[in-house]
This record gives sequence, C-alpha cells and structure tokens, in this order.
Amino acid sequence: QQPTVDNLLHNIKSMVKGLHDLDVNCLQVVKNKLEHALKEVRRPERDF
Repeated sequence: QQPTVDNLLHNIKSMVKGLHDLDVNCLQVVKNKLEHALKEVRRPERDF
C-alpha cells in the first residue's frame, strides 16, 4: 500500500519537529513536490 502525501508530510514534519522556525510555505513547497512525484509514479508506463 502506497503512503499518501499526508502520511509523507506527517513524517517530514516529525523529522523536523525540532526546528521552530520551519515555515508553512516551506512545507507547502514540499507537499507540492511530493504530489507531483506521486503523479509521476501513478502514470502508466511509457516507452523508453
């Protein structure tokens, strides 16, 4: 079963919990990158 974007984001937040200056914009960028990566993974296989 594939982890969802929210699970991955939660894991990232846990890893950086010690950083008090972590900013929401940074997390949003990470979330967008993860969502894009998951879309790539879900695409049907292409010819190489």
